Amino acid sequence: MKTGSKAPPSPAEVWAEKIRAWRRRGQGRSDPASRAFWDGFDLWEEYERHVRYPGVLLDPILAQVGPETSVLDIGAGSGSISIPLAGKCQRVTAVEPSSSQITRFKRKIRNCRIGNVTIIPSTWEEIDVRDIDVHDVIVASYCLFMEDISSSLRKMFDRALNTVFLVHLAGHDLQESLRDLLGEKGSFPDLHTLLAVLEEIKMRGEVRVFTRDFELPLDLQLKMFRYAQGLTEEQVDFMGQYLE
Repeated sequence: MKTGSKAPPSPAEVWAEKIRAWRRRGQGRSDPASRAFWDGFDLWEEYERHVRYPGVLLDPILAQVGPETSVLDIGAGSGSISIPLAGKCQRVTAVEPSSSQITRFKRKIRNCRIGNVTIIPSTWEEIDVRDIDVHDVIVASYCLFMEDISSSLRKMFDRALNTVFLVHLAGHDLQESLRDLLGEKGSFPDLHTLLAVLEEIKMRGEVRVFTRDFELPLDLQLKMFRYAQGLTEEQVDFMGQYLE
């Protein structure tokens, strides 16, 4: 009696396993999907000064925004995308779970004297889609840390009248060094996995690759390795010697 071979995992299953492996590697210390990660991320303001985010990523979004446009910004952080969009559109709804990021966000709103931004303190997964209005434009930038990525994406497309902008890392000049020197396998799901998931749920769109160049002080980069990527002290010391 012949037994059939096991079917290969679907793109969504590959994504979920990569997310789980990434969380296991960080042992809970480097999970940007959690409130605790961002609430304890006291490096953010220093980091934000150096990375010039969103930079060129904002251009195609602004091209879709006008005085009557409504925007939903998922994983809005401290408002790096919401704030400039608010000055060009009718209203912005920002979804952000971290109390620390919301505090920074509200400070920017006050400083810029903006009155058309509503902040929802929640993760995207926790939100009932029926509680969110449809919006002309939806932005989800560097926030796709969702294990059930298919459901999360479908919920975004369900609430979009016109355009959904998904911003995801396509590569980083330190990834190869981490892999070669530390044996890191890059467990976080990459752009190709995301495109396969979109194909699986029958959503296609234009793919544009942007290059963002910036420099970080070495001590800040090492702190980022320690906190944001969960590297051990031995690994951080090794990378510090290598980068020097």
